[in-house]
Formats: sequence, structure tokens, C-alpha cells
Amino acid sequence: MSEVLLLGVDSEKKHRSSRPWTRLTWIALGALAVVAVIELVFQLLIAPNMRIEHVAVQSDFPISDEQLLAIAGIERKEYYFSVQSDAIEASLESYPVVGEAEVRKVFPDTLEIVLRQRKPLALAFGSGEGRMVPVAFDAEGVIFQVGRSVGQWDLPVVSGLRFKPVLGLELPPRLEPFLEQMQLLRENAPELYDLISEIKIYSTNEVDYELVLYPLGYNTRITLGENLDGRSFKYALMILEVLRDQGLDVAELDFRSGDVVYRLKEG
Repeated sequence: MSEVLLLGVDSEKKHRSSRPWTRLTWIALGALAVVAVIELVFQLLIAPNMRIEHVAVQSDFPISDEQLLAIAGIERKEYYFSVQSDAIEASLESYPVVGEAEVRKVFPDTLEIVLRQRKPLALAFGSGEGRMVPVAFDAEGVIFQVGRSVGQWDLPVVSGLRFKPVLGLELPPRLEPFLEQMQLLRENAPELYDLISEIKIYSTNEVDYELVLYPLGYNTRITLGENLDGRSFKYALMILEVLRDQGLDVAELDFRSGDVVYRLKEG
């Protein structure tokens, strides 16, 4: 008798305790259903009609809206959710002038684009259509500016190169060590970098080359071998000052043998 009563009490407790849990379950399912309906309406009716209405551009070099949109591959009023920021960045960075591009979508209808120009390392002259054309290239050896506009840069001139002045052309891979040395000199000793008037590259074979540096304020050539060493350059300037004080007119300083050899001008 007592066992029946106990079983009855337990089953009633179980029945009562299950009711609140059932209500919570239905509430949760209802909330999920509402969210699903809202998501479905958004994806089917709202999202397909959301377009890019505004393109905000920040650039440290002049570029027209039409040119930028053409390079980026953006048509007027692209769909917001179909725009791929990474793909646009890659398209913009393929343009020789652009060193870095950042693209960000701002909900609900704006595309923000930040462009940074390549930083010129030096100037050079290419041969095209029977004339010499000035160009500017960066530390990666990419020619990103061609023509008279490069005159705005007060930079060393690199000579001894043969190339066509084509936008986007890259200097030969064998010059990568030279470009790295120039970049390091500009970063670590800008006062020496600013004293370089011209660097001439003499090819000794298909791989090796020698550098001849012409400093500002001296009618003297400094032969360095393959290495553009800031210490050697600074030492060369000190020697030139000493020789000038002695009244000697030096034609060349040669560092290739490890010792400094100087040659005087004839007469």
C-alpha cells in the first residue's frame, strides 16, 4: 500500500516539473523561428538590393575617381555583399604607382579605400623612341613614375642601366642586393644618402657588377666594387677633404683592393 502511494507522489512531481521545461522549450523554438524568418527576409529581400552608394578615397597621390574605379574593377553601385575587399586590394596594388591599398566595407552602403604611393628610391633614364626618358623606381626596383614629373624628386641618379621606360617594369633581379644596400643607407645614414649625386653600375659579366659613386660637391669618382657601404662612403669623403686641403685634385678613389688607392687628375 505504501509503495503505491510513494510511486504516485513521484509521478506527480515528475509531471509538475516537466511543465516549466516544456514552456521554455516552446519559447526558445519560437524565438529561433522568428530569427530564421528575419534572416530569410533579409537574405531574399533586403540584402540583394543593398548597393555601394559611396566610395571614400584617401590617397597620397592624385588619382581620379574614374581611374580608381577602373583599376579596382568597381562598377557603379555594386551590391554591398558581393564586393570582395581582398580582390579589390589586389587589383589596386597591381597598379605600379600603388605601394599599398586598404579596402574596407562600411555598413550599409560605403566603401573606404586608402592608397599609399610607392616611395621613390632613386631616378634613372630609360631609352625610348630615340630619346632618354627619366623614371623613378622604389626599393623593390619597380618603375612607378615615368616622364618629366619625376623632376619633383631630389634623389640620386642610377646610371649604366639599359631598359625601356615602361610603367611597372622591374629592374633585373641581380640588382636586389644593390637596392637593399641603398635602402639601408637611406634609413641608417640619410645624410650620406643625400650626398649621392650619381651611382653608375658597370657590368663585369652577366651576374657581377661594380659600383662607381659620384658625390655631390666633388668632381671625383669613388669606385666601391659591389658593395654600397656607408662606412666606406663616409671614409671616402674624409679622405677627399684631406686631399683637398692639401691642394690635390683627385680624379678617383678606389676601394676595390681593400686599401684606398687614389688617382690624381692629369695636369
